[in-house]
Formats: sequence, structure tokens, C-alpha cells
Amino acid sequence: RKPLYLAASMVAAGDAAGTLSIIDTQTIKIKNSFTADKKIVNASAWSADGKFLAAGGNDGIVRIWSVSDNKITSEVNPTHGNIVSLNFVNSQVAIGMIDFKKRRGNVEVWDWQSNKFIRVFDEGGPGLRATSATPDGKLLAVADYQSAVLLSILPGEGNTFEASLRLLPDDDDG
Repeated sequence: RKPLYLAASMVAAGDAAGTLSIIDTQTIKIKNSFTADKKIVNASAWSADGKFLAAGGNDGIVRIWSVSDNKITSEVNPTHGNIVSLNFVNSQVAIGMIDFKKRRGNVEVWDWQSNKFIRVFDEGGPGLRATSATPDGKLLAVADYQSAVLLSILPGEGNTFEASLRLLPDDDDG
């Protein structure tokens, strides 16, 4: 009987040297590793089908690793800020970034296969904490230190509807 935290067949762990290691949870051995950042790996995310792994950090580039090809097959370069969170959202990747020089934080959504920018969620100050997406890719949550959670309903294939709402705490007067 295996512990619950080993239920997946692979996990990924980044380090301060910029290496992302893919660990087989059955053998607890490194299956593969690659240079995911020139500095520090801050974030990684698996695609829903487990075929791709996105990683990024302080050099501001998202590298997409193909598990079957054992190589980086795509790079997304938003060209500003440290990457602090990543989520695959259907055929897109949501990239949470903080630019400490400009004191700004935002989330950009990119089509990672064609390397095309789709849209930005501008979170203002550099307080971006995390992002999370539902498995079906229809909801994206953005949390920051300065305001409540922004929950966005993302448009699906062929749909043009999008809605965002700010969830406020009970004790907020605004």
C-alpha cells in the first residue's frame, strides 16, 4: 500500500540552481532533469494529460518540456518579471509574474504551442501570490496580497463570453 502523496506516477521539483527534476514516485528516483531556468525555478505545472511540464523562474522564460521526447519543445518569453506561478489552461498557459523593478504583478495567458500572447490580468502592485485553474480550464483564480481573489470565467472554444468577479472578505467596507 502506497501513501496518498505518492499516488501520481511522476512529480517535479525545481531548485535554486535552475534545474527541474522529474521524479518517479514508484521508485523515488530521478527519471529525468533539465535546465528550466538560468537562476531559480519558482514554478512548474503539468498539462492535464501529463504529456508536458512547464517551468519558469527568475529569468522570466517559461520552458515547456515534452515528457515523451525528453526535451524542451517550446519556450514562452513574456520578457518582464520573475515567474511565480504557472497553470495549463486547456491549450494555453497562465503565467503569474512579478516585476520588482516596476513594482507590478500580472498574469499573462499565452498559447504556448504557437507562442502567441492571448491576454493579461493586470493585478497592479507586486503582490501576486498564486494562480489556480480548474481541471476543465474554465476558471482561473488569481490571489494577491493587496486585494481579494479575482475569479475569471475564461472563454471556451468558439465562445466569446468572459466574466470576472472580485471575491471580497466579509469585513471589507469597499
